[in-house]
Amino acid sequence: MHNPQINQALFYRPLLQQFLQEWSGEELVLVIDPSMFWDTYYLIEVCVAWGGRFITLAQTVIEDGSSTVGFEQYRPVLEAAQSLLPPGSKPTLLADRGFEHGELMRWHRQQQWSWVIRSKSSLQITLGNGKQQPLRELFPPQDQVYLFPDITVLGDVQCNLGTANCGCTPVGFPDHCLSSHLFLGFKSLRLLLLTKNVKS
Repeated sequence: MHNPQINQALFYRPLLQQFLQEWSGEELVLVIDPSMFWDTYYLIEVCVAWGGRFITLAQTVIEDGSSTVGFEQYRPVLEAAQSLLPPGSKPTLLADRGFEHGELMRWHRQQQWSWVIRSKSSLQITLGNGKQQPLRELFPPQDQVYLFPDITVLGDVQCNLGTANCGCTPVGFPDHCLSSHLFLGFKSLRLLLLTKNVKS
């Protein structure tokens, strides 16, 4: 690990860039994934989801004893991953509940990235008709899915909400995600759950 001849900038980065050239102008699924060690260190990675595997683009370690990290703490790893993407690629970032940050959603909008983020059931939702209610009240019955277009969360973030209680979720556990684009819909909810299963 301390061999000065092993240099990721010299070897790994060029391999990644050559690999990613195949996605020039194409849709690309990215996953931001946190792992905590010894209740002290957060390893945060941004990976490409491809062929049932995750290929790391960028990573960072944050020393933080809390259960969550803030956007400014992991923003550098997003920017490092972005610097590797080929021209014209169309990334969609999948993220779990720990990344339910308005700053992240606004950053995606600035970068013109699509995104899908699992959200907490306590999140306050403003529906298209102006009615406000917590997300937990929008769960569907068993074996059904709901899609709520044009909602607002976290003050000014306009997006879509998908909730599911069917075969694409663990038995007995309704799931839900926020999505930047309506066309992502439940396909992305399924994909988010699938990538979590593959990672584990």
